[in-house]
Amino acid sequence: MSYSLEEVRVLAKREPFRAGVRMRFVMPRISVRVSRWVLNHAPSVTPNQLTALSGLLAVAAAAFLLAPSGIAPAVAAWLLYQLHILFDYVDGEVARVTRRASPVGAYYDLMVGRLTKPVVLSCAVVGTWLGARDQGGGSVDLLLGLVILLGFFLDKEAVDVWYRANAGRTDLEDPYVVRSDRPVRGLRRRVARVLVGLRGIQTFLVYQVLAAVVTTLGLSTVHLGG
Repeated sequence: MSYSLEEVRVLAKREPFRAGVRMRFVMPRISVRVSRWVLNHAPSVTPNQLTALSGLLAVAAAAFLLAPSGIAPAVAAWLLYQLHILFDYVDGEVARVTRRASPVGAYYDLMVGRLTKPVVLSCAVVGTWLGARDQGGGSVDLLLGLVILLGFFLDKEAVDVWYRANAGRTDLEDPYVVRSDRPVRGLRRRVARVLVGLRGIQTFLVYQVLAAVVTTLGLSTVHLGG
């Protein structure tokens, strides 16, 4: 069976309202095209295999973050993590289109994401510490990294609590996204985009690239006031 792009978009539940402020704005538009290619040219590939590939890409990104300095490792980590996110979308889309979605597959996908994200953050912390320990700032980097990891785990725990509190609902997924009958528009949408864009692991990796650029340029200290 050959799938059209619109068929993949509908069957994979990538309606426009699901790309609201709580989701990425670009990736769903790319993922449906990759999913279509997989469905039409590699139908033997399973959703779980795509999930495994997504996890491996995240681990590879984490490995590059262990490099104490350099623009190239930081950029490579960012690119690999984008691919991780891409295939994290594709596995679910392929599963829904082919009607192979299951609680076991959803749990596997969830656990891969829960395991890889702390690995990425931890490697970034260690890499920053390796680059600053000779300058006397290593302990501060470790402390700030601990705060970042704590915030990440608190955020994930909040999501867990929300789902546990709403267990048994037939529309469990829909209330957690932007509904099509009450979308965010105008100034509120622009503000929401900025706020969402300032947080998250992807933004954190952009900060890593900027830090590598600044370090390469030779800026080691910043003086504020006196």
